[in-house]
Amino acid sequence: MSLTSDEVNFLVYRYLLEAGKCFTHAAFVFGCESSVSKAGINGKEVPVGALVSFIQKGFQYMELEANLNEEGTDVYGEYTPLTARDILVKDIDELRVAVREMKEAAQQEQQDFLAAGPKDIPDAAVRRLAGHGSEVTSVTWCPTSNLLASASSDGTARIWDLADGGGGGGGGGGGGRVAVCRHTPQGGAPVADLTCVEWSPDGQQLATGATDNAVRLFSREGVLKSTLQGHRGMIMSVRWNKKGDLLLSGSLDGTLVVWDAKAGSQQKQYGHHTGSVVDADWRNNTMFASCSQDGSIAVCKLSDSKPLRHWQGAHSADINGVRWEPSGKLLASCSDDGSVKIWQATAEKPVHSLAGHVGPVTAVRWGQSSSGKCQLASCGEDGSVRVWDAEAGACVHVFNEHDTAVSIIAWSPDATYLASGDASGRLLVWSLRTGGVVRAMQVPAIIYDLRFNRDSSLLACCTSEVRPILVADLRRAA
Repeated sequence: MSLTSDEVNFLVYRYLLEAGKCFTHAAFVFGCESSVSKAGINGKEVPVGALVSFIQKGFQYMELEANLNEEGTDVYGEYTPLTARDILVKDIDELRVAVREMKEAAQQEQQDFLAAGPKDIPDAAVRRLAGHGSEVTSVTWCPTSNLLASASSDGTARIWDLADGGGGGGGGGGGGRVAVCRHTPQGGAPVADLTCVEWSPDGQQLATGATDNAVRLFSREGVLKSTLQGHRGMIMSVRWNKKGDLLLSGSLDGTLVVWDAKAGSQQKQYGHHTGSVVDADWRNNTMFASCSQDGSIAVCKLSDSKPLRHWQGAHSADINGVRWEPSGKLLASCSDDGSVKIWQATAEKPVHSLAGHVGPVTAVRWGQSSSGKCQLASCGEDGSVRVWDAEAGACVHVFNEHDTAVSIIAWSPDATYLASGDASGRLLVWSLRTGGVVRAMQVPAIIYDLRFNRDSSLLACCTSEVRPILVADLRRAA
């Protein structure tokens, strides 16, 4: 199969038209000189962005070919991404040499790191935040400051002020101002366990979900602003849209509710899932995805009463999470069936079905490489952490230092580190450049949650036992 000159000319002409006012005159001149109107191509059948899409796929093919072994049957070593500039100026033989050299350099660097061994985070670099009376289920950093919020089974959320950087050493309560967000039970009901917590994008409000079926909104000072009731089951997730005016909650009752945060009222309810809603995530200000124990994933738009896309049987077992990549182009999901899948809202089938984990995959998180390339991390009960090239659908790193199930992972915002925590309480910080462990810490309980702060200097974790929240200062651990 090959493109004719007429077809190439048409694609170039369409690209110039789609570029807008900048190339209007150029498109007219090119269309006349190349006689595009006589090519006999129905423009309505050619998708928008066709030329760019073909070029990107060609680049991906070249990158994949450069990574194949001499027999062309498998990828040699770990998949090595190439820059667009390399692919643009080098032929396939030169690209293969470049890939081999990068692999050899990375392997040598990793061997040097492994020989030195991971550096334990010293006690002096860890702040301990004591105060909760039961296990802490979730932690989250304020996006605009070093305020850390925590949710606990003791019926409270707490807001910890770590504005000084959080370096205080071992023992003690960690210092700093603490605001307690109390969830007062109604009608003599028992104190509710908190299941989730999330800051609004502007850092001014904190949303919590609890086992009493209610969502609550607090100010950053810990003052209760609204109690949102509408679910008939415990809250499994709360998510703010990017604008911060709407809050999405998913529940064990199988429904999702969109709340007007300012008015403190319900805007819309969805009941398209037949099982418990496990997770949900906003694509933008008006669209979101959700997943359920019924094995389905749905994409909804606020202006529509029914899902735009409902992938029934998206996975063959319980789905554990969904996450949109930052641009909203791709959606990732993970499941107890051992697979990770990448979807597009416009497609009926997954773009990639990523195999490699043996057993349930517990979490997926989006990040990027040091060169800015979109990547996806996953972790599983097999004890492995994997990093995938999202566009190519190839595994670029496999981390196998954990001996038990990995429960949670977190990217550092500066794309330098990936942190992982397991069921034995082992916390590891990986270098995304070398693939080696650069920091390690052992805690005596299952790690429930891990979060980097906005400048990647602090790493907070909470565990399954009544213990202080730990905040490691990675600058002092160097």
